[in-house]
Amino acid sequence: MEHFQKVCLATGRLLKFATLGFMFLGQLVDILLIATQVVTPSDGSSYVVDYYGASAERIYKNNETYLIPGD
Repeated sequence: MEHFQKVCLATGRLLKFATLGFMFLGQLVDILLIATQVVTPSDGSSYVVDYYGASAERIYKNNETYLIPGD
């Protein structure tokens, strides 16, 4: 192979790695950094997480539920 062809192949492989191949790994690294709270919000504040961690609670509503009107 000529030198030009080797350079073109290497450039193509590098471009593929930097766009599609690295996308999943980059997202995985971002999720891990956010979950471990290494990365904080850009305004300098910290995440507010309960002592037992983040959780969701189901809110049930039926005909007997009293809703307080907003201000």
